[in-house]
Amino acid sequence: MAEPTTTTASAAWAVSAGLVAAFLAALGVTWVHVFWAAAGCFFGAGFAPPTGRWRAMFAFPISTMLSAKAGIIGAAWLGAVGGIAPHDMAQGLGALAGIVFHPMIAVVVRAAPGVLQSRLGVQPENRQ
Repeated sequence: MAEPTTTTASAAWAVSAGLVAAFLAALGVTWVHVFWAAAGCFFGAGFAPPTGRWRAMFAFPISTMLSAKAGIIGAAWLGAVGGIAPHDMAQGLGALAGIVFHPMIAVVVRAAPGVLQSRLGVQPENRQ
């Protein structure tokens, strides 16, 4: 990707980086937890059912954020086990949660349109 050469492009990148940092701070996760959760989700994607591009764009970030937060909560719940620091345990638990959460979230995202249509009584359009 090319470097942002205009002031507007640089400001847009700075604002977007700030918004992402604020979002992560609101969730209570750090970039390290997100990295390890994403690594687990990447591995878990091999176990997920095949989905389209748009559904994958929803499933991966959702499962990554859930896995990162689950790792932090799990480390706080377990405490220090075997002399492992809670920060390191949160990273490992986030990666393990990613392996499990990504296939589960992919199934939910894949089934969501059909469930919503049946609950709302909306019939799919015939596109020919």
